[in-house]
Amino acid sequence: MLGFRLRPVGSVQLYAAGGISKGFTAGWRNTLSGVFSKRSENCLPVRRWGVAALIERSDAFGPSHFTLHSDGSRESLIKVDAGGYRNPSSAETVREKVVDEHGNIRSDEQAYMKGADVFNFVLREIPKTVKNILATAGVPREDIDYFVFHQANAYMNSYLAKKMKVDTSKVPTCLDRFGNTSSVSIPLTIVSELAGKTASAEKVMLCGFGVGLSWAAAILSLANCQILPLLEVDE
Repeated sequence: MLGFRLRPVGSVQLYAAGGISKGFTAGWRNTLSGVFSKRSENCLPVRRWGVAALIERSDAFGPSHFTLHSDGSRESLIKVDAGGYRNPSSAETVREKVVDEHGNIRSDEQAYMKGADVFNFVLREIPKTVKNILATAGVPREDIDYFVFHQANAYMNSYLAKKMKVDTSKVPTCLDRFGNTSSVSIPLTIVSELAGKTASAEKVMLCGFGVGLSWAAAILSLANCQILPLLEVDE
């Protein structure tokens, strides 16, 4: 999702300002599972996760390209209605209740998603965003070695690849192993699916989308990137 996309952008901007050549970025989420109701099939909890990367400036890899987008008019498609400053916690906001005709139960302080609307948003915006960043970077679509999408669901990513006429062999996925892991899904896909393949990752497209609604894309090189083994810990 967008959270991972912002970290490399911030690093690149600092490098461009001069005086900095190496940066360490990390992200983790231990509370996300608590945002979802276990009594609602609309959104189900994800496991705890963490990700870290050392980003080093080098002219050997050429330029990186980023594009960031947000549309607040669609904020209600993935949302937690209460528990913040705008709608503080109260006895009413923490009370669980049936929220739809399917019998899903959640409180106003638990997340919900309008899946069909999010699906349509992704299919409408992501292909345009990918096309625009390729044009801005002057990179033909055929020159991209891998397209790493946010791992929302397998059908969505398969449909995206088909719509953009991208060979599915260039679209790595780890959904079958880990499911939707939120902001970590892009780096997790890189670690689990592209380890040992960085020699052929001269140009990689990264694309995330989610809450906001927000979406972003990047073109960069993973050539000679050092990918450490995936570490899984039983809770």
